Amino acid sequence: MKKKIIKVLATIGLVVAIFLILKGVFDIGKIGIKSFSSNNNIIFEKCYDTDEFSSYKKSISASIYENRDFEIDLSKDIVTRTVVWKDETIKRNKEKNNFIMPKVELDTFRIVSKTKDFVKTDSLGGIMGKNSFYTFFLNSKKMQLFHSLPSGENFVVDFNCKA
Repeated sequence: MKKKIIKVLATIGLVVAIFLILKGVFDIGKIGIKSFSSNNNIIFEKCYDTDEFSSYKKSISASIYENRDFEIDLSKDIVTRTVVWKDETIKRNKEKNNFIMPKVELDTFRIVSKTKDFVKTDSLGGIMGKNSFYTFFLNSKKMQLFHSLPSGENFVVDFNCKA
């Protein structure tokens, strides 16, 4: 009886040792954890203004940026906007305004409200103002920018996106 218990404990110890070696040398443990963890991030990409353009392709050719995407992290209650500026835009800003800008800009906005269908960000701040925010329509893959001008005038820009 004692020998069987010792064999079982030795086998368990061997399996644990093998697992630790594989995890340390080949980083195998992380693969399993990632594959079973839930990813609450939703990507809105290739967004275009539906009043101005009929497709993303047409909008990006007339745009000042190469790419503008939004990543919604529901577990952290944040939306990250990534803007990749066109080289011509960077060059033009430097020549005309002596303004040096980065190639890539990342901005993070706090989520103030969310449901299974919608996500609304906090104020965008900066040049957009304190009364401007994004609303994401999760089921239809649409996005809306609400903007309030200092004059009191408000406007909404509707976007179609790929999610």
